[in-house]
Amino acid sequence: MYEIDGICYGEGSLMHVVEAKPLGEGRILVTFSQEETRVFDVASLKGPVFEPLRNGDIPYDPVVQNGVLTWGDGKFDVAPEFAYAHSIPLREAMERESRFDQNLDYFVNLPYKLVFEVDPDEGGYVISFPELKGCLSCAETIEDACKMAIDAKRTWFGAAAEEGIDIPVPVTFKTEKEMLEFKARLQRLRETLAESGE
Repeated sequence: MYEIDGICYGEGSLMHVVEAKPLGEGRILVTFSQEETRVFDVASLKGPVFEPLRNGDIPYDPVVQNGVLTWGDGKFDVAPEFAYAHSIPLREAMERESRFDQNLDYFVNLPYKLVFEVDPDEGGYVISFPELKGCLSCAETIEDACKMAIDAKRTWFGAAAEEGIDIPVPVTFKTEKEMLEFKARLQRLRETLAESGE
């Protein structure tokens, strides 16, 4: 056993973190001493002590110190065993993300009304989807506006699914078959999102 800054560490620990890389959105790619790579989400850190980390007040880019994930100059840390138990294998994380992206693509490609407007103050174009409250973007050229429209829809649908916001059925959908397909896809999108939050 040894001590660093008043913290005791056991020698020959069965598990330790070898490397950690941020993936974005609070997820971290963690390689453990058993040569297994898993995805850990800071959202799994419960309690008020971790709130600044979950809220993004403290950058979630971890530093590995003595085989332990740490943040905020060592003010926050997580035992390797906890990180392992609350993470998922990399392959599983990639499969879940792929399923989520496939479900998200369905919604991005739905025929929602798109409005292009010239921005008289700034120049360029403002794009919006009136059926999708708050879904808008802007761009310098009409070509960029078309690209931004797709990005805006993808971001809006991802956030809506994550936050439980109602996703409206496109007004062009009239048949029962279209409605049923929409509802089934929405359920799959939410299920896939729930899986990734486990």
